[in-house]
Amino acid sequence: MKRIDHIDKLKEMEILSRIPLFKGLSAQERSSLITDELEFYIAEEGDYVIKQNENDHFFYILLSGKLEITKNANHSVIAEVQPGDFVGEIAFITNQPRTAYVQAIEQSMVIRVDQTIMHHLPEKVREKIKDTMINGLVNLINHMNDEIIMLHDRIDDYEKQQANGSVQLAENWQK
Repeated sequence: MKRIDHIDKLKEMEILSRIPLFKGLSAQERSSLITDELEFYIAEEGDYVIKQNENDHFFYILLSGKLEITKNANHSVIAEVQPGDFVGEIAFITNQPRTAYVQAIEQSMVIRVDQTIMHHLPEKVREKIKDTMINGLVNLINHMNDEIIMLHDRIDDYEKQQANGSVQLAENWQK
């Protein structure tokens, strides 16, 4: 990834006003985010934004392009990240190693937010951002729970078909 060296402060304010994570903040509260520590990056297709098991503690907000989240050595796809979404929040919050890879699947622009920025924010602003991040994690967990339930239902259906001797061909497996 390549850091973008200079973005006009007014342009930064405009960008921040469009990001869902900061929608609940007033213009004055958003302006407290604009510091030298707020960094913008371009990730070319194939660049890693995050590598599984690394120990950095940033989170990233995708401004443009697309990112893909994968896990483990076989890079099983977990999700695609759309503009406005944030990634890396688990390591950012827990100070634990990264739990997945995040890779640009097309040229992408991201904002990198580090803990220094968060620590220097007014407490009210910091709490609003944390609340929004927690809500995002809750939504992700709910989505993953739904996926697990659907998978269990498919397994149950398959096992019932197998017990009845009516297993379908693989191409008919997906509903």
